Amino acid sequence: MKKILISANTSWYIFNFRKNTIKALIANGYKVITLAATCEKKQDLENLGAEFIQLQFNPKGTNIFSEALTLIKFLNFYRKIQPDLILHFTTKNNLYGSMAASILGIKVINNVSGLGKLFIKDGIKKNFMKLLYRISYNNSHYIFFQNKRDFDEFCTFMPKIKLRSCIIPGSGVDLNKFKINSPTKPSKDISFLFFSRMLKDKGINILIESIRNLKSRHKNFNMQFN
Repeated sequence: MKKILISANTSWYIFNFRKNTIKALIANGYKVITLAATCEKKQDLENLGAEFIQLQFNPKGTNIFSEALTLIKFLNFYRKIQPDLILHFTTKNNLYGSMAASILGIKVINNVSGLGKLFIKDGIKKNFMKLLYRISYNNSHYIFFQNKRDFDEFCTFMPKIKLRSCIIPGSGVDLNKFKINSPTKPSKDISFLFFSRMLKDKGINILIESIRNLKSRHKNFNMQFN
């Protein structure tokens, strides 16, 4: 039985965003192993039929020694498991997991949902991240990007990446679980629901300014935050 490893920073992420992928892989006869730094959804993943293994590391850490140790952890784990294919999600798993897989000759597919705040401003940190991506993605079998801006950014410093990558329209939503309900009564209000982290890097300041402008022009406009 072929083994497919799904690697991300948290088990919560894997269960909530990759549950249907896991179910489909298992239904098609693959053994699925999941790897994450946290284990809050361990039982839920195992209930799906997947194996779960916790590989402790700090998803937000920047200490050079701890980062080197994280790479060694990925390398030792991948050498032990020897999966046939690895699906990487989230930044550190993409970077260090791909480096480890490349050393071991394991096929990798990366998913890039965002490049993080280090790519917002030019500088030494951004250039260093570009170097890490060049090293880690050099031997990736395929790469999925979730927005065109990230894809274009990569193509500036890794032009050949176009040959083994594409843009997909996000992670998707399970419409069997999240169904659209029509309102019981038609409303004249212009309503929006904002569901995200309240971070400046995500553009929350631009959103607030837009809300002020819309409210000044439309008295029936409202925005709900979640």
